[in-house]
Amino acid sequence: MKAVSLVAFAMPAFVAAEDVDGLSLIQTKAKVMVAERSFDSSASQMRTRHDNKCLDYNYNNHNVYMHGCHEGANQKWYLQDEKLKTNYNNLCLDMNLNDGNVYMHACHGGTNQQWYFEGENLKVRASTDKCLDYHSGNNNIYMYNCHAGKNQMFYFRSPPNPALASRVKSRHGEKCLDYNYNDGNIFFHPCHNGGNQKWYLDGTALKSLHDNKCADYNANNNNVYMHGCHEGKNQQWNFGANDKMHTNYDSKCLDMHMENFNIYMHACHGGNNQKFYMENSLEGLDHDEVEDEVESERVNTCQCKNWCSNGKNHKDKPWCSTDTKAGKCQWQACSGCSECSGCSSC
Repeated sequence: MKAVSLVAFAMPAFVAAEDVDGLSLIQTKAKVMVAERSFDSSASQMRTRHDNKCLDYNYNNHNVYMHGCHEGANQKWYLQDEKLKTNYNNLCLDMNLNDGNVYMHACHGGTNQQWYFEGENLKVRASTDKCLDYHSGNNNIYMYNCHAGKNQMFYFRSPPNPALASRVKSRHGEKCLDYNYNDGNIFFHPCHNGGNQKWYLDGTALKSLHDNKCADYNANNNNVYMHGCHEGKNQQWNFGANDKMHTNYDSKCLDMHMENFNIYMHACHGGNNQKFYMENSLEGLDHDEVEDEVESERVNTCQCKNWCSNGKNHKDKPWCSTDTKAGKCQWQACSGCSECSGCSSC
């Protein structure tokens, strides 16, 4: 159902994928939004991995279902303290406790309106054994027993905030996937807070916040680097079993060279240097600290909040990242501290 958006706003052209991957989910993990509001300029369309339809709020009968994507406010969703809302009005996504259907209802404090992600499954606190499910026969959305089907894999088409873009790590070590914007190469480097280490999916294209280029698999030499985006299969990325990353070009797996830390495509094996996962940079932060970090990223300002030095949860955390531990200077809210002068991008 298409609605005319009543408020004009600019939003980054971040879009997401049909193939199974882990990146978009990590981009939605922050549960703290800055203020109570019925309109959020960072709101995004939501899809499943089943097809290209978008989650849609039918404002005539308040039901929620899957529909062809458009730019209406009734398809722009955002999480606000575990309440899932649209930009159309101030109603909240609600699970009917009698029949499991999902619809929009006046917001309240009930657990049947408290939504959270577990993997790419969207769950509600009132019934944690059930997952949001897209009925492909009639397009309805309802709660159903959790399974591994793509019709239960939900994701936002865009990171709600740059703070929710993800650093990518290997199971082999603590370095982060890094885009060398001088030569376009991709490799593993000590973690920092720069946009060239923050990744998201635009369709099946893997991008960083540094620019609009896409990760590209050069099939001639197996190297992976950043290139102008196109729709070729060598730029279509997805996650397979056991944390492996593939493209749709062939069956090879993304591999980290353990001597020079370069990234390239290689025959798949069980080594940790082919196992990749997403690190949400907001993990480990307290409620107020998350708000500081989200806002610092939104305005792209390096700061030095008091909790960077005095926070009890961070006293053992190094300032600069090491080969074995991420540092406090990776946070935009701390990267302006004098201790970060040698390792932050400020």
